[in-house]
Order: sequence, then C-alpha cells, then structure tokens
Amino acid sequence: MRVCLQVAPLLFCLFVGNLEANPVLGEDFERFNTSPSTVGESVELMEFFSYSCLGCYQIGPDVDHWFLGKKQIVNLKLVPIAKGERSIKLAQMFFTLELMGYLAAMHYEVFSAIHDQGKNLWDLDVRKRWVGSKGIDAERFEEISNSDQVSKRIEEARELGEFFHVMTTPTLIIDRRYWTSAGMIQSRDRLASVLDYLLEQASLNRRSMTQSP
Repeated sequence: MRVCLQVAPLLFCLFVGNLEANPVLGEDFERFNTSPSTVGESVELMEFFSYSCLGCYQIGPDVDHWFLGKKQIVNLKLVPIAKGERSIKLAQMFFTLELMGYLAAMHYEVFSAIHDQGKNLWDLDVRKRWVGSKGIDAERFEEISNSDQVSKRIEEARELGEFFHVMTTPTLIIDRRYWTSAGMIQSRDRLASVLDYLLEQASLNRRSMTQSP
C-alpha cells in the first residue's frame, strides 16, 4: 500500500509493507543502452542537480550519507544542470567554488542561502556580496567565474545533461547504465535501497563484461 504525504512543494510516498521489495524497472528506475563508465574501476554515481532545486537540497544529504558508506567502490560526481540563464549562473557558482577549494564547505551553504534565506545567488552583485560575507575574496571569485576553466566545465556539464536527456532534478545516474530520480523513488526512505540495488546490478554487469570472451 502506498501512502503519500505533501511535504513543502514535494510529494513523498511511503510504501507500507513493501519496503523490502526489489526496485522495479520502469517504475523505480530506467536503464540506458550504454556501457559502464570505466570497466574494472569504481562504479560512477552522477548526481544531476541545481542549486535552485528544493528537492536537490532535501535529498542531497541522503545521497551523501549513502555514498560515505560506499566510497571505496563508488565515485560520486556532482553535475549541475546548465540549461537556461539561471541554472547556468548557478552552475558557474558551483564550478567556481570547486576551483577555489571551497565547494565542500559551501555546497549546502549555497542551497541554504537560496531556499532558507531567499537570496538570488544567480544575480552577480548578490552573489559577490554573499561570498564576501563568507570570507571569500569576491574579486577573485568573479575573476575565476569568468575564466575559460569554468566556461569549459559548464559546457561539459551541459553536454552530459543533453547526452543523458536529463529532464528533471535531482536525477541520479549509476555507472551510465541506470537512472532514477526523486519522482521515481518517491520516498527518501527508499533511496538507499534503490541505490544499493542499482549498485549491485552495475557491479554484476561489470563482472559479466570482464568475464566475457
């Protein structure tokens, strides 16, 4: 039985009495007709997100918690959506913080500023004042934001999103073979079990490829 609850603007559903059932293709996840990212190495988990996405803010810590228990066998790659002026500005902020070495400390600070404090961080002047208030050199931040390095990373993120036809955030892609989303999982309680299952399927697929003649 499925019981649905309205939480903020998101709808989360609890699956009563069926939490242990294996995820179902076409309902809980989908499959690409592609090969794994790199055979023999860590399974790749790509998390497509946007700082403007409330669901990404809510589910991000759950993904992080799951990843921390799997980091020896999983490689987590955060990919900001880069389509539309606002999302491109926020992707620019993500990559600038990454290049400056502030991403780990500031990632959820950015989410909080937008969703809890109502700051329009896609606006350049607002963004400069905000990073300055966090002890970051605002002029250096702007310089790196406008660099070729950041532009290249934004373009790579845009191409990845187009290649995998990412239409919504958050979207999670496991080893470039399987994908799921908050809308498909429906309950944060089911996130870990769905990711565990897809990690197992990706690992089995890798082993079968290495064993094939």
